[in-house]
Amino acid sequence: MEDSVKPWRQYQEEAAAYFRELGLASETDVTLEGARTSHDLDVVVRFERAGLEHLWIVECKHHARPISKDRPLLLRQIVDDVGGDKGILLAEGGYQSGAYEAARFSNISLASLAELRATADDEILDVAINEIETRVRAARGLLYSLSKYTRHPRGGSGRLPTTPSDWDKGGAIGLLGHLSILESGMTGARARHFPATYGFASDGSVLRADRKSFVVLARATIEVLESVANGLEPVEDK
Repeated sequence: MEDSVKPWRQYQEEAAAYFRELGLASETDVTLEGARTSHDLDVVVRFERAGLEHLWIVECKHHARPISKDRPLLLRQIVDDVGGDKGILLAEGGYQSGAYEAARFSNISLASLAELRATADDEILDVAINEIETRVRAARGLLYSLSKYTRHPRGGSGRLPTTPSDWDKGGAIGLLGHLSILESGMTGARARHFPATYGFASDGSVLRADRKSFVVLARATIEVLESVANGLEPVEDK
């Protein structure tokens, strides 16, 4: 009979899952070679931003003892040694005052997993928003690339592609509307104006989400819209 998952390992997996929910690639139990030595790491998060690869190191402490100043200092050394951009120390037992001082004015963040989920750290939020915005632009670009615009003396006319039969939200015009409302929500979320819009309900009312749940719901919305856009056929010439 297999042993149950240890609480500390479950904590690591929950931390990694949180970053995956935000669209960031994350792995647990990773060994990275640094400039001075190798490091066994709890969670490694990788993502691209502004054309650059970023690396975050997450250390997880699932015990009742408050974290002392030594852990943030050590994590900072590890982040520097592996060429990381940020370190996040997650602990459920809280932190001693010296730990906060050690992390102050550095690239190390201190929180519990619950606090991280509840507050949606600004940097994490911006990374997720960038990823969703890129996908919204790509879906709209695909829609327009499959459309047909005809010029004539009195102006012009456009024809949008036919949407798949299982999309019953206003055809291609509805698809554009959903992309627009999601993009509007991205703008609001970037300015920290919550609740932010992320879609339309079946009755046509606008859906909004708070800071804690916005990214998860917005990502779910863009996944549906991408699926619809990828099922479009180009407009044929008449």
